[in-house]
Amino acid sequence: MSMENAVKFYSDVASDGEKMAMFADLQGKNIDEKIFNDRILPIAKKMGYDFTYQEAKQAMSESGKLSDAELENVSGGVRDIGISICDNVDIF
Repeated sequence: MSMENAVKFYSDVASDGEKMAMFADLQGKNIDEKIFNDRILPIAKKMGYDFTYQEAKQAMSESGKLSDAELENVSGGVRDIGISICDNVDIF
């Protein structure tokens, strides 16, 4: 589990309309740990990504602080598609 997996997952979803559609009902909502564990994490694991709610929250709050090397490792970067983890930290 890692913050890197969280960033890669959100980048993967943000760059693929079909994957984004799986979360359409969550857009514009704040995601708490229960919703994350019930809705997002199972899909992330099926896609091969394993990370915790706290790692996702930390990764998204620090996404603007990634180094150039880290950004190069994350294809497409992270973009806002309207879903936030609790403290209004955008995850998609």
